[in-house]
Amino acid sequence: MRAVIRALSLVTLLSGCGEKATPNVLLLTLDTLRADRLGAYGYALAETPNLDALAADGTLFENAIAQVPLTLPSHTTLFTGTYPVGHGVRDNGGYVLGDDLATLAELAASRGYRTGAFVSAFVLDSRFGLDRGFATYYDQFDLSRYERISLGSVERIAEETVEEFLPWLSTVGESPFFAWVHLYDPHAPYDPPEPFATRFAERPYDGEVSYVDAAVGRILDFLRARDLYRHTAIVVAGDHGEGLGDHRELTHGNFVYDSTLRVPLIIRMPDDGAARGRRASGQVGLIDLFPTIGEILGAVVPAQAEGRSLLPIVRGDGLSDLPLMVESMYPRLHYGWSEMMAVRTGRYKFIDTPKPELYDLSSDPAESNNLVGLEPDLAERMRRLLAEHEAKTKDSVATPTPLDPDTERRLRALGYVGGIEPATEMDRNELADPKDKIEILQAIARADGLGAQRRYDEAIELLLGVLHDDPDIVDAHLSLGNLYSSTGRYEDAIAQFRRCLDLSPDYGLALTNLALAYRRIGKLDEAKIGFERVLSLDPGNRQAFFNLGEIALFRKSYDEALDFFQRGLEQEPESPLFLRQLGVAYFYLADFPKAEQKLESARRSRSDLESVHFTLALLYEELGRLAEAEKAYREEIGFHPDHLRARVNLASLLGAQDRFDEQIAELEALT
Repeated sequence: MRAVIRALSLVTLLSGCGEKATPNVLLLTLDTLRADRLGAYGYALAETPNLDALAADGTLFENAIAQVPLTLPSHTTLFTGTYPVGHGVRDNGGYVLGDDLATLAELAASRGYRTGAFVSAFVLDSRFGLDRGFATYYDQFDLSRYERISLGSVERIAEETVEEFLPWLSTVGESPFFAWVHLYDPHAPYDPPEPFATRFAERPYDGEVSYVDAAVGRILDFLRARDLYRHTAIVVAGDHGEGLGDHRELTHGNFVYDSTLRVPLIIRMPDDGAARGRRASGQVGLIDLFPTIGEILGAVVPAQAEGRSLLPIVRGDGLSDLPLMVESMYPRLHYGWSEMMAVRTGRYKFIDTPKPELYDLSSDPAESNNLVGLEPDLAERMRRLLAEHEAKTKDSVATPTPLDPDTERRLRALGYVGGIEPATEMDRNELADPKDKIEILQAIARADGLGAQRRYDEAIELLLGVLHDDPDIVDAHLSLGNLYSSTGRYEDAIAQFRRCLDLSPDYGLALTNLALAYRRIGKLDEAKIGFERVLSLDPGNRQAFFNLGEIALFRKSYDEALDFFQRGLEQEPESPLFLRQLGVAYFYLADFPKAEQKLESARRSRSDLESVHFTLALLYEELGRLAEAEKAYREEIGFHPDHLRARVNLASLLGAQDRFDEQIAELEALT
């Protein structure tokens, strides 16, 4: 049962917080941001004036540690105050936060706060459970534009997210707000917009960081202009860091060294006369932010919290260092190697893998001198501490719902169910140590980079080499399938996605991309079965609803299409994409009033959405409203000059009105 959320007055917790008794709370999470890339943390080459100024106006935590170097599990820990082994979200995708744990947004809502979240990457889509408690959760990603999906590739730049957040913020009025803004840009590939691309041509990661800093500056300026800054508690945190070649790790997720775990953390409290520019050197974790922000909100923090409030440090008091657990299941789940589990004290870190590691962080912050052989007793004590932590938490591996024999037979024939039995649970010491596979990790990272540059043949060659050396790497098969799809080799892509499902039968991305590949080559029965399989594992999957609706439209099963699009709209209310498709379905059913209503709603929500004006034009022609039809065709062409059917239809409409010179001009534009 979900923890009971009770309220407690802020008067005793935050006495003297300025004129406003109940402070606003703004949480900014900056994805893939290393602490040592901000000026406030001593990086001489940094251009991060806004974050540096915020640190000078608040408390900077010099040793803040993420509990997992992956976006969704890390944010889930932040929002629930529990370790991944407790909340059960062990990876990006494939896991959904259950309803037995309270979230920060629910704490805020229980205190009467207006709640809004604005996320920049599909990996934090509402389907994974972090939307609970948020009245507004902006996560609208048009997945129909993607021929294949990878969690890291579906994103929006900081400017777009800020453009959605600021209008919401302007509507809060006198109500206190709890807002979460997530900016994704420092994540690979590093491709900042201008002028940052030119300014940081030799340091593109730093350019992404500087671009995000500028976006944060826009938010802070808005708060000041609306006289909100002085009444707002602002918490800035990285969700994890980035390898950047340290320990030969280029990105993040596989190892648990501080390069991917030590993150910036800044807490700036409302104007209350408290000291500014405080620097706290003790070890703290993202797991501590749930009780910290809960206290700021004035809520009694539920017993689920495994961290502790950091407000005593903010007020100038001390807190003793406590051990922190860190993990990454990524190597096991994606490569079949040992997971990485570790315990970190203020001074030491012990990493429990087939080749264990122990580091004295006070004298060896780079974690380059393994002390396991020199300090076996200390290593064993820390190993026992880690084992006790793992033993007291629940098993978070979900058991798939059994399939009936006929369904399983059909799915297996099409590759949607693994053709071999998945590997049994093994002790991590029986598996490969990820450190011994670094060349493979680097090759996969290089292949991803080449793919992002559309150097597909080189990327394919690299991955074929990887699979020659280690044929059971799930993500290598997935990436290779995506590359084959990008080059139109759909049969080859299908073979790779099927191999993924041999190795990991419920891998959602492989299921989705296999169904997309079947649809691309016109095997609609196979595609439909695939998307239905996706829905059986992920009942709220909007992309599956969209594609099933599209298949039904193609087959002129308009009532069925309506059902799928409506179910998709229920998952994403006011989605312009689903509104448009509902309008299309109603148009073909000759229910013109409903068609016009849905299409107009889609147009108002997103005027540049492809084909929304075109479909309206078709509707207006059917209704004999020719002037409106002409205007709609021209609007479609204005947004999408290459929309050939819009130009052809407009030319035909002009010709029917004996406007031949204009008709000729439109036809000439087609050549």
